[in-house]
Amino acid sequence: MRRPSAIVDLHTDAFLEDWEDYSAEELLQESIDFMRSNLDAAIYWEMNEIKFIHGKGKGMLKKLVFEELIKNANLEIKFG
Repeated sequence: MRRPSAIVDLHTDAFLEDWEDYSAEELLQESIDFMRSNLDAAIYWEMNEIKFIHGKGKGMLKKLVFEELIKNANLEIKFG
């Protein structure tokens, strides 16, 4: 498993080359999948901290990221 960066940009143009070919719903799902993958890797590598950059927009990605994080009861979640 590849060790993730301490800061993970969830903007699809940061990790997808052909992001223009996706629908808005597909882009949102790709961002969540990318977040999950990096979160799993951070847990595996016992990282003390990982930050997810979700942007502003309409807030949907922020909401989904938060929902994913609260599923992991052993995580300390900070906003800022």
